[in-house]
Amino acid sequence: MSLMSRRLILFARFPVVGKVKTRMIPALGDLGATALHRRLIFRTLRTAHAFCERHGVELEIRYGASLEAGGDEEALNVWLGDGCRCREQAAGDLGQRMAHALDTSFVEGSMATVLIGSDCPGLTQSRLLEAFEQLKQHPVVLGPASDGGYYLVGLRRSLPELFVGVDWGTDKVLAQSLQILARQGMTPALLGVLDDLDRPEDLPGWHELLKTEEECAKGVSVIIPTRNEAGNLAATLRSVYAGATGG
Repeated sequence: MSLMSRRLILFARFPVVGKVKTRMIPALGDLGATALHRRLIFRTLRTAHAFCERHGVELEIRYGASLEAGGDEEALNVWLGDGCRCREQAAGDLGQRMAHALDTSFVEGSMATVLIGSDCPGLTQSRLLEAFEQLKQHPVVLGPASDGGYYLVGLRRSLPELFVGVDWGTDKVLAQSLQILARQGMTPALLGVLDDLDRPEDLPGWHELLKTEEECAKGVSVIIPTRNEAGNLAATLRSVYAGATGG
């Protein structure tokens, strides 16, 4: 398996106020829920970019097919930067959209493809590397989420059956997926369980994660050469600190 025959796909939605992280709105409000969604996207994208550059994996962003407020490919490139390869998701439910993205990846020559979302702040480069390593020995890899779903799915070939007959958005997703694989005679590799950030009751874990990262960030010194930049230093330092803590 050559390095460049691998692909990592990130499913993302444009941050339209009132349309994303809707289950968080009672706790955070429309703007707060949207800000959280945006922060999680940047956090996951930063991890994905660093991993793909380090390990020679192609990165692709798949954005929602019915995005409001001009959330098309051009808008996504403005938001995330021109360096991102962005494609529209197919029509249909989540399973159909994931199956299409994975199928396209294999048609285009990928020998191993991993698909992730942006709702799991605990996802790390090492976890992504583990997923691709497991695909060398297993046809399927799943990353179980604590809410009964999964935060990652990886395949070595198209497997449309895996995405049919699943109650997406419920706590049955992982169990149903495992049943489908069992009927296909497949034993998947299972990664460690991670928490999704979808509901108000998930917020304490998120705050604890940020607190831990902020403590780690305090032990890091950054030297920034400057000249006649007194007016810009405050904003620069805020940006550096936000990056260190996932902002």
